[in-house]
Parts: sequence; C-alpha cells; structure tokens
Amino acid sequence: MAVTPAHFDAWYTELRVPLRGYLRRITGSAAAADDLFQETWVRLLTHPPRTADLPSVRAYVFTIASRLATDAWRRDSWLQRWLKPRRPQPDGTGDEIDDLPSDTELAPDAQAAMREQVVHALACLSPRERALVWLAHVEHYDHDEIAAILDLRPRSIRVLLHRARKRAAAALRETKTPRGAP
Repeated sequence: MAVTPAHFDAWYTELRVPLRGYLRRITGSAAAADDLFQETWVRLLTHPPRTADLPSVRAYVFTIASRLATDAWRRDSWLQRWLKPRRPQPDGTGDEIDDLPSDTELAPDAQAAMREQVVHALACLSPRERALVWLAHVEHYDHDEIAAILDLRPRSIRVLLHRARKRAAAALRETKTPRGAP
C-alpha cells in the first residue's frame, strides 16, 4: 500500500506521544529516543504497512521501534546509559514519567517520590523486560500483540512478563525499605 500524506498525518498524530514515551522509557535517553523515533517514521515510509487500519499500523510502528532500539543497544552497548538515573536536562526535557497523566491526585512530593521509585524499578529491568512491562501496562497490548512486536513466542510472554513484574516489585520494595533496615 502507498502511504498518503493524509494517512501519515493521521498515524503520526495518533502515535507520536505514545511512541516517543515508549522509546524514552526503554532507552533512558531523550536524545537516543528522538533518534530512534525519527528512524521509526523513516522506516515506516520506506517500508509501508500492508494495511491502513490504525491498530495494525500501531503494532507495526511499535515493532519497528522495538527492533531499532534493540539494534541500537546491541550496536552501541548502551546498557550503562539505560541504567543511569534520568534527571531533567537544562533545556527543560527530562524524565518521560513527568509527561504521563496522573490517575490519582497526590501531593507533589508524593508524586515525585513515586516517580523516582518507578524510574528505579524500571532501571533494574533488562531492556526486554522494560519493553514488556511498557507494552503491557502503558500501551495495553495483549500477549499476542506483544509477542508479535518483540518477536517472541506468544506462550512465553506470560512467563516473561511475570518475571519482569516480580523484579520490578522487588525493586519497588527495596526503594521503600532503606538498606540496613529490618
């Protein structure tokens, strides 16, 4: 199928924010995420999807982004950059969690503490585990869709996601209990 300007504009408008958030979370770097974000759209234009319906295009775009992120990680050995805590940059960009809407109204101090705990928990996960958790809980993909995006077997998603949640929960417990405390 040929990608028309109208199709591209509609897809970009719909997928820009979730895709950028996904890439920022799994890379841990706004600059790296922006590079991958642009490369994802270039790949979409050079290798158009087979259909124009939004759910299929959404899965296709996230598949492209996931594979580009994996390739970048392998190529540049970004593991240490992904695990570094992210702090706001002088230009005002910063942690993607600040851009996510809050479901509950908490005091700003409590929200900041919760964000730090989530950032720490995600940093303790491998890039694949982070992608699993993000796609399942932020993007609300089902196990079959996650398997297709990450090129894994659908039956293994449940186990891998369980392990990722377990590691994230352990990291969250660790941040709530200071070291050396009973």
